[in-house]
Amino acid sequence: MSELRHLHIDRYIRRYGIRSFVETGTNNGQGLEYALTLDPPLKRFDTCDLLPQFAGPASERWKDDKRVHIVCADSLTFLRQLPLWIGPSLYWLDAHQPWCYDQSIVETDETKFPVMREIAIIKERPCYEQDVIILDDLIALRESPRWHAGEIAEYFQIQSFTFRDLLWSLNDTHTAEIDLQQEGTVRFLPRRPKQDAV
Repeated sequence: MSELRHLHIDRYIRRYGIRSFVETGTNNGQGLEYALTLDPPLKRFDTCDLLPQFAGPASERWKDDKRVHIVCADSLTFLRQLPLWIGPSLYWLDAHQPWCYDQSIVETDETKFPVMREIAIIKERPCYEQDVIILDDLIALRESPRWHAGEIAEYFQIQSFTFRDLLWSLNDTHTAEIDLQQEGTVRFLPRRPKQDAV
C-alpha cells in the first residue's frame, strides 16, 4: 500500500482547482489525516471502508469536523452515494484486496481490486473531466511497468483487466502520470488545467 503523503498531491490543488478529497479505503486514517493538512485547504472530505474496525474509529476521531464524511461501505456503493456535485475532486482509490484485512470476507472480481468499476462510476458524475484520480498497487497488474514476475504472491496479481485497459479508461479526458516508487501509482490528470475548464 502506497502512502498518500509521499505523492506530493498538494501541487494538484491549485493547478486543478481541487475542492474535495474522496478516498476508498480509510484503513487507519493516514490518507485522510494527510489530506486535511493540504494547502490551500480543501472544503470536503469523503472516505469509506468496508470494515467497521477501520470506519468506526475514524468516524469517532473526526466526529467534530463537519467537513469529514466517513462511511462503512464497499467502495462502489460509497461512490454511487456521493452528493452529485462536490466540486473538482481528488480521488484516492485505495480499496484493494480486503481479504488481507479480514479473512472472513469472500472476495469477487468486483470487490478484490475494483478500480475499473470505480472509474466507471466516477465517469458518470458531472464534470469528472476536472477531477484528479490516483490509484496505487500497480505492482499487482501484469504488463504495468511496476510489475515483476515473482515479486508478489499469485493471490495479489490481478488478471481481470490489463494495465492497458486501465490507461485507456480515462484517455479521452485525462493524461496518465506513472510513478514506480513503492507499489506504483498512476495519476490521471485533467487534460485542461483549472483556468481552461468550463
